[in-house]
Amino acid sequence: MLKVAPPPHGWNAVAWELVIVTVGVLMALAAQQAVEEWNWRAVAAQERALLRTEVRDNLDAIQDRLVVEPCLVRKLGEIRLVLERAANDEPLGITGLVGLPLPSVGAKGAWNIALAGQGLSHMPHKEQLGFSNAFANFENWDRVRDEERAAWLDLAVLDRPETLTDADWPGIRRAYARAVAAQVRIASVGRFIFRTGTMGERPQTLESAQARFDQAPYGKEICAPLLAVGR
Repeated sequence: MLKVAPPPHGWNAVAWELVIVTVGVLMALAAQQAVEEWNWRAVAAQERALLRTEVRDNLDAIQDRLVVEPCLVRKLGEIRLVLERAANDEPLGITGLVGLPLPSVGAKGAWNIALAGQGLSHMPHKEQLGFSNAFANFENWDRVRDEERAAWLDLAVLDRPETLTDADWPGIRRAYARAVAAQVRIASVGRFIFRTGTMGERPQTLESAQARFDQAPYGKEICAPLLAVGR
């Protein structure tokens, strides 16, 4: 029967060496995990800061649109009057331009990068869910804005009333209905986001948004009269 010769320093020494090696390996693994956890916390903190910046950017974009809401309501009222005049074969009285609600969308780059990476998964679950809901709302807002823009682009044929024919009016009426529906949704979705999807961030004030609009070198047509004064 084959016998294993005892080590020079005895089996106890071997066992002790194994314990030391095992403890060393475990300590190295624990240190590595601690470093990785620290690194992921740093990545998550960086992504959190970028995502919060984008949340504010999107909230500001919503406020930029809501600040011109009175202008759109007034312009839609003028277009409704134009449609009534057209139906009654009356002079349209158009002297201005329809205009276009300026596109106001916030950045989504950091959110898209977060979805492709792993930093988001190292945030608390509640925070992940909050960001997910916020950006889902922002994407819904962008879709409604696209629908609104398409409707107002179709209404722009009223900018040249002298070229209109009877064949144009059904399309104009449909575009008007779409613009009205978009206006209702814009107001509803925007205020819903302000109530539920801010992640604790605050949008710019209405006064600040109004100042930005006033200082912009374009887009004023939407707030200018479409019809002659008194008409």
